[in-house]
Amino acid sequence: MFLDVTGQNRGDWYQLLIKAAGVVCDRKKTDSSWDLEGLKTAVHVGGDFWSMEIYVPLAAFPEAIQPGTGVTWYGQLTRHRMQHEAKAVRGRENQKLNAQFDGFNSNTADFAPISFRE
Repeated sequence: MFLDVTGQNRGDWYQLLIKAAGVVCDRKKTDSSWDLEGLKTAVHVGGDFWSMEIYVPLAAFPEAIQPGTGVTWYGQLTRHRMQHEAKAVRGRENQKLNAQFDGFNSNTADFAPISFRE
């Protein structure tokens, strides 16, 4: 998940990588030493699927425009899956919520608006 909480969509973003095993990697743009304090995740792995819930506290983003009616952030949801060696077809899959072509997941030109409404 990529989030631009400034509402400007000019290249400032946060990234959260969360695996099915619950492992978290978070960073602010290229700064991997940044830690999102207060992040909570819940992961469920089923027989042929997995699902996840994420709680991201607003306080973790000091430069964020406060959510409210008419406020827009930008973001991208991605899924990057490496197929297991035991499967018949090996390779990788990279899905994006708001992009049609391959490329960097952090490309802000592909970020979609996240509009707040009451």
